[in-house]
Amino acid sequence: MGKYDPLRRHLEAASGDVWDTSFAEVEAVLAFRLPESARHYQAWWSNTGEHLPHKGAWMGVGWRTGRLDLTTERVQFYREHVRLPATWPDEATDLHAQRRTMPIFTPEKLHAVASLIVRRMGSDEAETAEVADHLIRANLAGHDSHGVGMLPAYVRLLQDRLLVPNQTLETVVDFGALLVLDARRGFGQRMAAEAVRRAIARAREVGACVLGLRNSAHIGRVGTYGEQATRAGMAFIGYVNVADHHDIAAPFGAGEPRLGTNPFVTAVPGPNGEPVVLDMATTTIAAGKARIARNKGVAVPADSLIDPEGRPTNDPRGFIDDRAGALLTFGRHKGSGLAIMCEIMAGAVAGGKRAGESYEGGILNSMFAVITDLSRLNDPGKAAEGVAATAAHIRSARPAPGFDAILLPGEPERRSARERRANGIPVDEMTWGQIREAAGKLGITEAELEHANA
Repeated sequence: MGKYDPLRRHLEAASGDVWDTSFAEVEAVLAFRLPESARHYQAWWSNTGEHLPHKGAWMGVGWRTGRLDLTTERVQFYREHVRLPATWPDEATDLHAQRRTMPIFTPEKLHAVASLIVRRMGSDEAETAEVADHLIRANLAGHDSHGVGMLPAYVRLLQDRLLVPNQTLETVVDFGALLVLDARRGFGQRMAAEAVRRAIARAREVGACVLGLRNSAHIGRVGTYGEQATRAGMAFIGYVNVADHHDIAAPFGAGEPRLGTNPFVTAVPGPNGEPVVLDMATTTIAAGKARIARNKGVAVPADSLIDPEGRPTNDPRGFIDDRAGALLTFGRHKGSGLAIMCEIMAGAVAGGKRAGESYEGGILNSMFAVITDLSRLNDPGKAAEGVAATAAHIRSARPAPGFDAILLPGEPERRSARERRANGIPVDEMTWGQIREAAGKLGITEAELEHANA
């Protein structure tokens, strides 16, 4: 558990059933100041692992948080067998019993906050705009796992020298339709977008481009690059791996992790300028979605996680806070097979860093992609008609019970974007606290954040 071990030992040695204490006393035990999120958000005290005890699940200590007063900065801890008083219902701190408050942001304000942080990380204006645009588009699409909630991780990577702002792509192979580029830990959203821009230009020249992108810092929502290709009239197929940190996904039949979430994407232009975009992690849920669930205080879907003993669990706290257990691949052996092929294509074939190699604690993505100029394969009009006809045929089916419509890949994201543009983007309070704390590490003041969010 690292830096919170002193508190664990203090509770283990405590003689009573209740410890009524102040934040200052907790800090004295820990010998460091609590993060700002502990002073502003109840949710911080209700999570385990790196945070404080919760329902006795924290390292088996047998304590849980009780009454909390953020105004006076006091907190009570109770032994597990003691029932909490009525003023703090017994289930109030249970993972599934209450959902966290969700601040709502307009896309413009959230973009301003993201831009402020990325700019302060050292990115130039072009990179700042590209990264912030990507993050907000991910939030609009409903993929909060790849939106602004990634900013604290990016700040950590920057401070650990595992992310390089304003990096340039190094050309490794440039031969006909083959293009291999090394991002050298550059800011992923910019590195991947630039690599796909170059691949699109090459596909216009020769009809298609086989792209290998190596060793980029986290590239975000991979479907964004499929959409980028479709706007140019191209089809896009991408295999991506995730490396440079501990394995987090268990292949089919394994009781412990050996892979990353390893996304797969296929995208083609669609009718009315709306592409068909299949963009998915090869795990049942992405790791970021487990993080969001933990921050919101909700369970993950069934068959998403296993605990350290390989048993099914829907509690994301151990996976996120303790780095214990593993995500499961979707579709049993089929999803597992695709995850393995993503690892092989992006790592062994494209030449990026692989799972199983020594790691430094970063987030590195490599990608093997094929970008095809559809005008070289078929009449663009006929191709569009074919996509529209396929879509119409699928939608002609009677919806199953519980469904009001049959959606094609990419349609849920467009629905989410319309709704969130109209009503705002929710960010759970713990994620917002983590963003504020990350901004503080860059020297950004609360006044600057409030101005960006004004």
